[in-house]
Amino acid sequence: MPTKAPEKHPMQPARPLSALTAEELAAFVKSRGLPAFRAKQLGQWLWKKGVLDYSGMTDLSKELRERLGRELPVVSLAERTVLRSRHDGTIKALLATSTGAHIESVAMPEEDIDQDGPRSAVVPELLAPGEEPRRRKLSVCVSTQVGCAMGCAFCASTVGGLKGSLYYWEIVEQVLMMAGLAGTRATSVVLMGMGEPLANYENSLEAVRRITSPDYLGLGVRHVTVSTVGIVPGMIKMAEEWPHVNLAVSLHAPDDETRKKIVPAAGRHTIAEILEAAGNYARVTGRRYMIEYVLIAGTNASRSHAEELAALLRRRPVKVNLIALNAGGGGRHAAPPEEKVRAFRDVLAERGLEVVIRKRRGRDIEAACGQLRLREGTP
Repeated sequence: MPTKAPEKHPMQPARPLSALTAEELAAFVKSRGLPAFRAKQLGQWLWKKGVLDYSGMTDLSKELRERLGRELPVVSLAERTVLRSRHDGTIKALLATSTGAHIESVAMPEEDIDQDGPRSAVVPELLAPGEEPRRRKLSVCVSTQVGCAMGCAFCASTVGGLKGSLYYWEIVEQVLMMAGLAGTRATSVVLMGMGEPLANYENSLEAVRRITSPDYLGLGVRHVTVSTVGIVPGMIKMAEEWPHVNLAVSLHAPDDETRKKIVPAAGRHTIAEILEAAGNYARVTGRRYMIEYVLIAGTNASRSHAEELAALLRRRPVKVNLIALNAGGGGRHAAPPEEKVRAFRDVLAERGLEVVIRKRRGRDIEAACGQLRLREGTP
């Protein structure tokens, strides 16, 4: 069923096509004296075909395309700069909002996997007779705020502070725009870019509804992840109100004292409270949650830290995602050597936890975890 959009804010800018519900689009079409089928037609072009400009909607007349372009923009975000990694194909885009603020989004193409091992993008002429081309995998990392107020010591997104929150359509548009830059539809989405999703609760919720609703992007809930530093009230409401997407908790320490040094906002809620809220989400949804842990040399990456973390998470429905710190948070911290990262992982694995080390993608274009930042101009 079509979702109900959050109530308009008095200062909300004019909304584009991407912001409208099916009912609102139908009303717009009717108000312009257009036949009712145009509403479905426009929705199909945007949500199912990913066309972000009327010029590409080829079954509309040129006159109608020009008229719609004047009266109702398809999207509100504007592309400013696009960088592509020479090492792994990661794409980072600097996007401008209608108010002139800047955010960054990332698209990460992945190799197709089959029984014969990994295979990169399929070349049609190399397919065997009757063989169907496989869908290319694409993960898109989107921002929910302009900057961030959480103050995480390792993260560049928080250096300039919080400048504002994004509207739900600005969050969803990032998925559409990054997919367009990658040349394929998104197969997974993570709300893990700039900002704290649960500090922009209503807009993040509506964005996730549209990402997962079959009336809009239609991505399965198992392919959407929301990352939070542990906003407990939001996590509790999330279990009750959100589609049952994946939950990722940025923990970064096994004890409250260490965590406060890494995440200044951690003073609001203890680790025990955060894990209780995450456990509640797991009970309600029947899904495991992810613990994200950025390893910082001399701070939270020792063997004793690993042992404490293993004891803390023992018998909880978790998967641990270890992330070696990426440069970008002001140069105050460094990642531990690779052998220390592996040793940390091994301690957790030996104690029965499922643990992975996240691939460090897009570092050459500052697109890796913790490197997205508030920019007022081009990178």
